[in-house]
Amino acid sequence: MALGNPELLLLIAIALLLFGPNKIPQLARSLGKAGTEYKRGIAEAKKAISGDSSSVYTSDELEIIGNAKEMGISTEGRSIEEIASDVINQ
Repeated sequence: MALGNPELLLLIAIALLLFGPNKIPQLARSLGKAGTEYKRGIAEAKKAISGDSSSVYTSDELEIIGNAKEMGISTEGRSIEEIASDVINQ
């Protein structure tokens, strides 16, 4: 079920009537933040269930973890900040 142009225009008109033109950007920002937090929560839940820690790390963080493992530094159960600190200090 897809929304066509008339349906989208009707939804926009109703939103403008209900919230006014000044509140629409704030609502859109809030919805975007909520969506991002939702996706982050799902990723963290998947990580906790599967035990796969690579799905939530950025490429820079994965590089830090890789360097730490090469240096023989334990990474299990530690934050990326702690690991980075140990890598820098060695």
